[in-house]
Amino acid sequence: APTGAERDRYLTMHQGPPETIHVIPCGVDPELFRPPSPSRQGRRKNSAPRRYRLLFVGRFDPMKGLDTLLHSLALLSSNWPIQLLLVGGDGPESPAYQRIEQLAKELGLDHQVLFQGPVEHQLMPRYYCAADAVVVPSRYESFGLIILEALACGTPVAAMPVGIAPDIIESGSNGYLAEQDDAKSFADAIEKTLLLAENSDPMTIRESAVHLTWSRVAAKLLNVYDHVITTNSSRPPEGQDEGKS
Repeated sequence: APTGAERDRYLTMHQGPPETIHVIPCGVDPELFRPPSPSRQGRRKNSAPRRYRLLFVGRFDPMKGLDTLLHSLALLSSNWPIQLLLVGGDGPESPAYQRIEQLAKELGLDHQVLFQGPVEHQLMPRYYCAADAVVVPSRYESFGLIILEALACGTPVAAMPVGIAPDIIESGSNGYLAEQDDAKSFADAIEKTLLLAENSDPMTIRESAVHLTWSRVAAKLLNVYDHVITTNSSRPPEGQDEGKS
């Protein structure tokens, strides 16, 4: 299981022995996902007029909570000049895209919400680095790899308490958590995260995620397989009595 919460969910589903499920998180490539150079950071902070950039990455599935995000943005729009960039989705012809587009219009946000469409994995660091904050409004995540990638790029995250978020996001250090599926709480988390972005060091934010490299994840996975093989090597095959060959 990628998180302790997901492990508990598995146990509830199959009600087996707890020791049969191991927690192994996902990882991030710290060489690909990294903060911009100091010169780029300075240009971003000194740019005028100031417009705060939020980044959402993912499917436009209801589970991803985009409706909650837009309602949160509507609460903030009168005081914060925010632009929300949506990366992902299935294109303008999909019903999910059209629902989000329609909701943005109903909330008066159509001029603030930009649809980028799918982006290649190798190009994602430039989007994370260009954002002031990454938003994860999901109602459920088995892990939330977007959170790791954003933090590795030095960008703080405002998130619902799903997946890895409660384990890795430290309020006031690398982002803020909101109450689940609560637009007002999420708006507050976004506002605090934007303020944090103005006064934080991207390298400090990065340190909260770069220990979860894929090589360390692979090592943990190998350790689990080694444990399983060692534990089961002395057991007789199914249907065969102990002591018989």
